Amino acid sequence: MTALKETKAKPLCGGCGLFAMEKAGFPVGTIRVWKGKKYIKVAPGKWKPQSEGGTQKKSGGGENNGHGNSNKSRFLNHVDGWLVELAKQTGLDIAGYRHKVTEDFKRHVEKRHGNPSTETKRGQIAVTREDLDKIESIINTPDFAVAGIKRNGRDRIILVKNTEHGSVLVEEILDGKRNKTLNAKTFWITKNPVSVDSLKKRLEISGIYDVSKMRAASRADAVSALSSAKTTEDGRNPTVNSPSDSTVPQSGGSVKKSWWCWFDQDGRLWFRKSALKALKGRE
Repeated sequence: MTALKETKAKPLCGGCGLFAMEKAGFPVGTIRVWKGKKYIKVAPGKWKPQSEGGTQKKSGGGENNGHGNSNKSRFLNHVDGWLVELAKQTGLDIAGYRHKVTEDFKRHVEKRHGNPSTETKRGQIAVTREDLDKIESIINTPDFAVAGIKRNGRDRIILVKNTEHGSVLVEEILDGKRNKTLNAKTFWITKNPVSVDSLKKRLEISGIYDVSKMRAASRADAVSALSSAKTTEDGRNPTVNSPSDSTVPQSGGSVKKSWWCWFDQDGRLWFRKSALKALKGRE
């Protein structure tokens, strides 16, 4: 490497990061010092600031923007069957999708919903890093879920878990060929438990969500129905019985012949008897 020597440099353009050294004749790759900073020659007559660790490269998890591996992704479990069925009632097919949480998501939530003073004015509780580290429990065991929500034309799934407070996780459905995921977008904590009605009212008031096709389902009811479907064939459990003429699906209209299960307007999961026999045969 050419010996470092103080020399003069002039910017080639405003903000482009390239400089022209007064002296020529140095080969590309030469590193020199000007005003205490190192520069590397990238082309004849053109020099670029040299970082301490060499030329910066993108990390495997995303661009480095000062936070190390800034957008490291964590893929969690595949979407549960009951949630797949709920989404299906709104015209969405998320079978085989996985939940995904990124560092960008966590930083966004900390910035947007992590200030105690701001959240108190909203009637909410500030989200901490500890809350975000427990996000997997909300994904795995929510009390209920909502589908059929849109924001800026993009489909959303919302998961809600209640304790003495209410935890609300909003996921965006990404349907790329190599990225079929429910990507965590935002998260907030309410002072009181959240109901389907209170959630819908909040979304409507915000003015940024389209809730015209919103459908909700209780996880406990759906999981119970799925479990019963594997062992019940005589129709004694109404949540797995063949529908009567008065049964109306959440999506409105009538039950389609191609459906082997569906949610009714009370959030109960129904199965056809023929489907029960098929499920029984898989055990």
